[in-house]
Amino acid sequence: MLNFVVNKIALVNVKTDKSQINDAMSRYKSSHGIIISNTTSEIVQKGDIIYIPPEIFAFM
Repeated sequence: MLNFVVNKIALVNVKTDKSQINDAMSRYKSSHGIIISNTTSEIVQKGDIIYIPPEIFAFM
């Protein structure tokens, strides 16, 4: 479901706010960001940010 290119940076943030991850993605020239959030019960991709619930992230 999640396809990442080798040698690319994917930033992970444990918050619901995407402003911090957007700043970090710009700073590190990352193509994707991941937010661990209680606001979703399944893995959801919105644009270049992927939201993952903590329960699923814990099993990764």
